[in-house]
Amino acid sequence: MTLARRHDLEQRPALDAAVLLVCLDGWVDAGHVQARIRRAVLDAPSVLIADFDTDMIFDYRARRPLMHVDDGVNTGVDWPTIELRAIKDLDGRDVLVLAGSEPDRGWRTFAAEVVNLALEYRVRLVAALGAYPAATPHTREVTLSAIGTTPKLVREVGFLDGRMDSPAGVQAAIERACADRRIPSVGLWAPVPHYAAGEAFPPAAYALLDGLARIADRRFDLDPLITESVAVLERLDATVRYDEARARMVGNLESHSDTVANARPTAFPTGDELARQFEQFFEDGEA
Repeated sequence: MTLARRHDLEQRPALDAAVLLVCLDGWVDAGHVQARIRRAVLDAPSVLIADFDTDMIFDYRARRPLMHVDDGVNTGVDWPTIELRAIKDLDGRDVLVLAGSEPDRGWRTFAAEVVNLALEYRVRLVAALGAYPAATPHTREVTLSAIGTTPKLVREVGFLDGRMDSPAGVQAAIERACADRRIPSVGLWAPVPHYAAGEAFPPAAYALLDGLARIADRRFDLDPLITESVAVLERLDATVRYDEARARMVGNLESHSDTVANARPTAFPTGDELARQFEQFFEDGEA
């Protein structure tokens, strides 16, 4: 079964040491970071390399397409998509962007095709970005952690202490497929305050793209994210000022965050702590 439909057969772009950026939403995605990152990186001319046959990998009852109705007339249906596009970063360096929604099924086949495309274009690194809800205050800097295929990759950013068993997203399947084919792969994760996880939290998107610049040497225009981050943080500050219960909660989170930072220079959660945060997130979603 072939899922990828090629669009580069007549004019195949010549890429040099490209980085493949995985931006698939649908799992966790605290702070709506995937949509914001896609806007930031795809706000430039791009070349469509391939798209994927979503009829084969989506359950439309779980992820329903959007119907457009104009005066009672069905004028169209927007179907979920997954596309692989080639772009240039601010310095003219090559980036492949895998963007869209996380598949509902066929993950191993999907991951294998993504890796085949990465090999064909001689990708030097596969990087995925994501965010999770955490017991962290918005008043502290967003500290990234990494999950990757080699110790060297995760040490460049910082990693979770200890062992963690957690529900996986499709990017975990892509990481393992990369490891099997000896392509370096790393996932960067940003914590989002749990009380802001259901709305846009641009500081996390900024931190993730800044982290991408450090580990993959790929830069994008972050000025709009800085402006958005200031506005969101100011709004959250105002909410705390006029809500005593929330002020106490944020104060407790600050104390805990500072204690952890002083106890462990990396200030990353342990695997057990992150697993508990994931479990709480899924329990809240089912409630």
